[in-house]
Amino acid sequence: MVDPSIVSGVQNYLRQLSKHGLVISFGVIFGSYALGKASRWSDINGGTQV
Repeated sequence: MVDPSIVSGVQNYLRQLSKHGLVISFGVIFGSYALGKASRWSDINGGTQV
């Protein structure tokens, strides 16, 4: 399960992209955050459909 604060941050990022004219159909979080194995050096991996 992805930490709700990460989901919220990604949703905010996608909203900001939409405000700048990039229409996003959906977003996906993958990698260590999605697996619940993130460390202090982990980044947030994601993909979008435009």
